[in-house]
Amino acid sequence: VRVCPGVRGPALITRSDAWESSPEVHACGVNHLDCQLRSGALQKEHELAFPAVLHTDVSGVVRKIGSKVLNVKVGDSVFGRQKLQRVLQGRGGACAEWCVVEALDVVAKPGNITHEQAAAVPSAALVAFAALRSGDLPEADEGDGDGKGPKVAILGASGGVGTFAVQMAKKHFGAYVLACCSGKHKALVQKLGADRVVDYTQEAWKEECREFKNFDLVLDCVGLDAYWET
Repeated sequence: VRVCPGVRGPALITRSDAWESSPEVHACGVNHLDCQLRSGALQKEHELAFPAVLHTDVSGVVRKIGSKVLNVKVGDSVFGRQKLQRVLQGRGGACAEWCVVEALDVVAKPGNITHEQAAAVPSAALVAFAALRSGDLPEADEGDGDGKGPKVAILGASGGVGTFAVQMAKKHFGAYVLACCSGKHKALVQKLGADRVVDYTQEAWKEECREFKNFDLVLDCVGLDAYWET
C-alpha cells in the first residue's frame, strides 16, 4: 500500500482544466474491467500509472467546474463515466472521495434514482447500446416497440449488459427480443420487455437456440462456446 499526501477536497481547476468538473463522489460502479485492471490481468494492454485510483463509473454532486463548462453547475447531482485513459494515466478514477472528469462525460442524474443506482448504469448501458448499434439495426419511431421490428437474441439477458440490452432492443429499436437466462431470472427479464425467454438450465434450450440463425442480431453477453456449437 502506498500512501500519497494530498489536499482533501475538490481538485483545483486551472486554466488547462477549463472543460472539467469535480463531483464529490457518492457512489462508484464496479465492472469486469475494473476487476481485471485491479488483478493485473490487463497490464500488457493497459499499463497503469501509480499511484492508481481505479473504477470509471461515478455518481455524485458537482462541487467545482471549469470556466468553460456549460452542461452542469455547482450543486448538480450527476452521473457518468471517467475516461479509461485518464484512469490509466493516474488522473483519478471514481473509487475516491472526489473525481475530476471532463464535463461532457457526466449528465444530470434523474431525481427518481439513487446515486448507487446511477453508478451502476454508465459502462453496462454504453456497452449494450454500442453492441446493438453495431448490428445496423433500424431505429424505431417514437412509441414503437411492438416487436414487429428486427429479431434480436440476447444471451445472458439477466446480467448487467443484458438487462440494458433487452430494454434498448425493445424500446429504441422496436425489436422482437428472445432472451436467454436462467429460470430464476425469467420473471425479471420478462418484466424488462423480452418477448420470449429461454431458460438455459433446461435441456430444451439447445433446441430453442437453433432458431438463432434466423435472427438479425445475436448479442452474446456470456461468451460460452456451447451456444455456438449448438
